[in-house]
Amino acid sequence: MSDVNPEYKADVRYENGKKVLYVQILKALYGMIESALSWYELYVPVLKEEGFVVNAVDKCVANKIINGSQCTIAWYVDDNLLAHVDAEVVDSVINSIEKEFPGLVVQKGNELDFLYVPAQVACHY
Repeated sequence: MSDVNPEYKADVRYENGKKVLYVQILKALYGMIESALSWYELYVPVLKEEGFVVNAVDKCVANKIINGSQCTIAWYVDDNLLAHVDAEVVDSVINSIEKEFPGLVVQKGNELDFLYVPAQVACHY
C-alpha cells in the first residue's frame, strides 16, 4: 500500500518483525479476497462446461466462438459483461448461466449501473 501511495510510509509500523499498516476505510470493501476466490472457483467450471475458454492473460475473461463470432464474458467479482454480435446468443448464454445461478439481474443497453459500454450487456448476481 505504501508503495502505491508514499503518503502511507510514515504510518507503517513493525510488529513481530513484519511491516504493518492500519487504515480506517470509509466504505465497506467490495468483497473479500476469499469470497472473490470462492466465487471464481464456482463460476469458472460452469463457463468451461458451456464451452468457454478462460483467457491466458486475464483470468477474468472467457471466450467462445458461437455462430462464427466471438462471445466474450468478462467479470469482476459478481459483475459481468457479456458481448456478442447476436442478441439471441447473448440471451441464450444468460439463460444457460441463470440455470446454474438463478436470480440474475440483467441490464441491457448503452448505460449500465456499473459501467458504460455501448451495446453490451451486464449481469449482476
